Amino acid sequence: MGTGFNFDDLENPIDIIEYLNSIGIDGQNNEAQLRPVGNMGTISIDHPQILDFIKIKTRDKDKQWVFNFFVNILDDTIEKISNKKTITLRNGENISTEKLLDEISESIFFTGDPGLVFNDRLNQDNQVPSAGKYESLAPCGEVGLTKGETCQFSYINLGKFVENDDIHYAELEKTITMGVRFLDDVVEYNISKYSNEVSRSITKNKRKIGLGVCGFADMLDKLGIDYKSQKARETAEDLFSFINFISKKASVDLAKERGSFEKFNESKYTTEDNIFKKYSNHPTNKISDEQWLELEKEVKKYGIRNCATIALPPTGRSSLLIGASPSIEPQFNEVLEISPENQLLMIASIQKFVDESISKTINIPKNSTVEDIKNILKTSMNLPLKGITIYRDKSRNHQPINLPNIEKKYGK
Repeated sequence: MGTGFNFDDLENPIDIIEYLNSIGIDGQNNEAQLRPVGNMGTISIDHPQILDFIKIKTRDKDKQWVFNFFVNILDDTIEKISNKKTITLRNGENISTEKLLDEISESIFFTGDPGLVFNDRLNQDNQVPSAGKYESLAPCGEVGLTKGETCQFSYINLGKFVENDDIHYAELEKTITMGVRFLDDVVEYNISKYSNEVSRSITKNKRKIGLGVCGFADMLDKLGIDYKSQKARETAEDLFSFINFISKKASVDLAKERGSFEKFNESKYTTEDNIFKKYSNHPTNKISDEQWLELEKEVKKYGIRNCATIALPPTGRSSLLIGASPSIEPQFNEVLEISPENQLLMIASIQKFVDESISKTINIPKNSTVEDIKNILKTSMNLPLKGITIYRDKSRNHQPINLPNIEKKYGK
């Protein structure tokens, strides 16, 4: 659980962030919360207080936080960063994009924050812009949120679908279909439970769900596939194109039975600028471009129950409970043996078939430099990603899990 905050409209966001964080800490200390609640604070790179925001966690490295932080970078700023130009902040001040990237990289080096979110890319895949633009993020960055919006998540344990050294796609299809129905039931159940009309309305208007996964690395292990290999990325594309396609098919079947989300007729699904066109540009061994385009015709004829069906949260606690590897992360004991480039390439492969975004941290060794981090950030901007977070081993004084002490530079 958690909340996404956008601080763009605040003149002095730092004071508000400190105040909200203190409320969260009090809630944890008073045991008012049944489990830790995370929060995401987002601000655009042209905010006058962007430097203070970037450095907020470096001022006191022992301070307790219930916030993650992201800097929003739009497409035109990405171009300026690539060309080492200046940008103009909202107060008229000019600042070098190199300086901003240096400050972000240094803060990540010491604290793991902030991450970057590419909001134009999120909104490009927002199928219901009439219900509002994405302004904030879920606490781990896996889904864009409009004002008052929520998302219901569930996860499929992929490691359980390997049989005779192959992926058991028939059983996976049954589970995806059941998962979509289950999540739509959860959406319906929760509508009356919201404490405000904004959230009730946006939920009915969009009926967004996020079917995610865990056990991806377990699956690769059972298949005998190296996580950092090209074959692993090809397997991922086959797999996630299938998961997304079947989830959309299940949502169409639900629309026939229960009706579409309320703003379907105002959505991109009724136009030629819909997400099926994007997916059809990436045919795989499991789902062809013709299959995507045939499904698009069905959606235009029958509607679709959920405006989005696929998101990839981190699944940390859920995975621990069932003994599975988390989300699409590599196995814990090999996480630092996989280069940042190979981690980025895996995210980019999977992102082709994810409606929303992917919570996947780029894990790097303790001996990585600020310049290494800066280069990873630049690389991420040139890949079809929607966001990025980086964590340098031992960079936080209270690291929850100690990664293997692998000193060789970026491994294999």
